[in-house]
Amino acid sequence: MIQLKAFHGTSWENGQSILCEKSFHTGDSEKLRMGVGAYFFCKAGSKEDYPIRCAKELEKYHWKQGKRDEKYAILSCEIECDEEKYFDLYDPQMLEYFHQMRYIILNRALSADPNYKYQSAAAADAQVFDIIRRIRQVGVIRCPQYFGMFAEESKFVFRERPTFPKTYVPNVIMACVDTNIATIKNIELVEEGSYDNEYDSFI
Repeated sequence: MIQLKAFHGTSWENGQSILCEKSFHTGDSEKLRMGVGAYFFCKAGSKEDYPIRCAKELEKYHWKQGKRDEKYAILSCEIECDEEKYFDLYDPQMLEYFHQMRYIILNRALSADPNYKYQSAAAADAQVFDIIRRIRQVGVIRCPQYFGMFAEESKFVFRERPTFPKTYVPNVIMACVDTNIATIKNIELVEEGSYDNEYDSFI
């Protein structure tokens, strides 16, 4: 059995709904990088402040985009999944498997239409993850990612044309969870507040 400690940022209203229902809603946007599922920042070391900060920064980004109210909530939870339904891209074999599938899927799209272009790399990755999820009945995907919402990231300027990501080394660990396969329990509110009362940066 795989167990992960994870954190999720959302609006205060959504947070209250999650606490009441004891369940998370899944996202299906192709912009979510890892396909359909509930998204979390994972705890890696002994401290919890870093994934909490990640969740807070992402929710702040949504607020700035006008997608959320200024009141936010950060929730913690425990994720459990059978080992055979756990797809961990820290495992070299699973990382290789992902890219083998990626080449197959993207090349099929080009074979059908040589001029085909994905909307974004995130959309392409999401499609690959969704196919892997169906083939292997995956409950949890854990994947290192680049998270560009940190205030520090906006400070870095390069001579080359603007690039995303700004580093080739991932800076967060994220999990995408199929709530019909994996179990999410012990959901707790760890922080709440209002962005109107926050500094512009959490550095």
